[in-house]
Amino acid sequence: MANLESKQQYEGAILQQLIKNSERLVIVENDISNLKEDMASIKPKIESIDKTLGVIKWVLVTIGLAIVANIFSQPINNWLFQ
Repeated sequence: MANLESKQQYEGAILQQLIKNSERLVIVENDISNLKEDMASIKPKIESIDKTLGVIKWVLVTIGLAIVANIFSQPINNWLFQ
């Protein structure tokens, strides 16, 4: 009789743990769903920032090339037009 009660308590404990695990799983699934929605709204912003940084990079490269060209053009102009 004690063995049967012990077995039922064991099965009850396992059932309770399964219920807790399933509740935790639901919470995790909801969090993942919310995270996916957040990422979907953030992705266009990130792409926009990436494009802006690309434009800034090319502007800086252009300015740098203009500065280098200006530095080298002065000695060449002096040499050519002396």
